Amino acid sequence: MDLTYRLDPELTPGLLDRLTRLWVDVNNAGGAVGFVGTTSYEDVRPGVDGYAESIAAGRHRLLPPPCSSGSIMTVQSQA
Repeated sequence: MDLTYRLDPELTPGLLDRLTRLWVDVNNAGGAVGFVGTTSYEDVRPGVDGYAESIAAGRHRLLPPPCSSGSIMTVQSQA
């Protein structure tokens, strides 16, 4: 099985929505992703929008692994 990764895909509204939902799910499952306690979509979305701006400016990179649902993603800081 071949896997193809696409670095810095287009930041569509759907992609940003999936990233926001993933961030909320990981946080609410106890993951250490920048929020304390239970959080909501509305709490997290400004952070995702900030990452989107940073990705567009070249300060961060986005490398989502191939996934049929499109729901798994990784954000990597650009040093």
